[in-house]
Amino acid sequence: MKLSQNPWKKWGFQGNPFETTALSPNSKQLPLTKAFVGRSLDAPESKKLIDVISNPGGGRVVVEGDIGVGKTTLVNYHRYLWENDSDDLILTPIREISVYQKWEAKHFLMDMIGHISNKLLLLIGYHKLKKNKLFDKVRFLHEIFYHDNVDIQGSLFGIGVAYNKSKQVSIPNMTESQLISYLMDMVNEIKKIGYKGIFLHFDNLELLIQNEIKKCQNFFEEIRDILQLPDIYYIFVAKSGFFSQVISPSERVSSIMGWPIYVEPLTCQEVLDAINIRYKLLSNNGKYIKPVDEEFVSMLYQFYGGKIRFIMDTLARVILHKPLAVTLSCKKAEKTLSDMIKEKINFLTSKEREILFEAVNMRMFNNSDLSNKLKIKTSNISRALTKFQQKNLIYFVKQKGKKIYYNCLEELKILAERKAPIQSKKKQRQEKIIYYMKNNGILSSARCSQIMKVSEPTARRDLFELLQQNRVVKIAQGRKIYYDIK
Repeated sequence: MKLSQNPWKKWGFQGNPFETTALSPNSKQLPLTKAFVGRSLDAPESKKLIDVISNPGGGRVVVEGDIGVGKTTLVNYHRYLWENDSDDLILTPIREISVYQKWEAKHFLMDMIGHISNKLLLLIGYHKLKKNKLFDKVRFLHEIFYHDNVDIQGSLFGIGVAYNKSKQVSIPNMTESQLISYLMDMVNEIKKIGYKGIFLHFDNLELLIQNEIKKCQNFFEEIRDILQLPDIYYIFVAKSGFFSQVISPSERVSSIMGWPIYVEPLTCQEVLDAINIRYKLLSNNGKYIKPVDEEFVSMLYQFYGGKIRFIMDTLARVILHKPLAVTLSCKKAEKTLSDMIKEKINFLTSKEREILFEAVNMRMFNNSDLSNKLKIKTSNISRALTKFQQKNLIYFVKQKGKKIYYNCLEELKILAERKAPIQSKKKQRQEKIIYYMKNNGILSSARCSQIMKVSEPTARRDLFELLQQNRVVKIAQGRKIYYDIK
């Protein structure tokens, strides 16, 4: 077998169309503005984000939603637009700022300074940046803050330093007020260049609450005044529940944060559109073979509750399991996924499988939940859960008191007794109707019949069901009846 770094060329692609990394302003094979799907500037989450950024003088907001729904991509899209396609340009670092479990206010400030200086180095150029004493000093401070060894001697911000390659560096004893002062000097210099402010995107906030929520609350109390510095826009991305757990309990912090922006999953049709756009972007002159039937994508959409990252990851693993340059049918793809999962859990005992399948049928579970349901000792359940974690079959969700809660990998549902049914054609059609309204506005039953290629009575039934589900509203215009999104 010949090895290749691009197995996707068999289908006619220059790269992986199911890449799970968030789209970024620096994406080359999948340009952000072309591959971005489903959250136009008129979408509720986009409108709320625009309200924050368009407010002169700075702002802050938490963007939250389930893991894998596309929160980071959404924020990256707005970062790109505000720096490249707006009347009032706002500078943003090259990439998002990742947080760490043991973050303190000094780390928070230093990471901001480091990311801003790195962007300026790229934007202005090393030699020009060197001529600006402030930027040169700030960049140097960032480097010695994060590196163990340097070969330098002299004075930095009035602090004498003398280091060499063989001696470990001690971090200069900078105060938070000094760092804030340098940060604000940088903001003023950036405004002189022509920008209206700085857009800072912080990711992985769930790491802050992984061990203890109280410490995370204290951290936000500690940085509260920093969050009110003028002309800086702080966008924090976190999983669902972060705002209510961390921000809401503190009146001092919640009073300056406003309401969180909740990001819903894309619709099934939007996920299909995103995949088809990627096919075209990665193909050679539009010539390619679809790796998998769209029906299988719809099935995965149900399994994962619309979480596009998990859908993409599973598609890639299933298709590359037996990489033949054909379109894999839903039936064969489902069989392949089932075989892969069986292979993944074949090391489990019959009792462990019983525990795992019961866990799959629970939305979220802990040791005592499973013990009570299966009448198995908690000590035996604990051993099984430890094993499941080691083999990446379950993952940590939260801790409440002494109880630790977990979820199973969603793909395990395919082996559970309550296996989710494949989405019906009617359901797929109704999702397409919602998608059409979202992008084109009101719709009559006659027009719906033409677009969906069904009889008008069928179109009327679909619209009536959507009306009953409270997803659309009926609008009367004279004698004609139209429907629009709720």
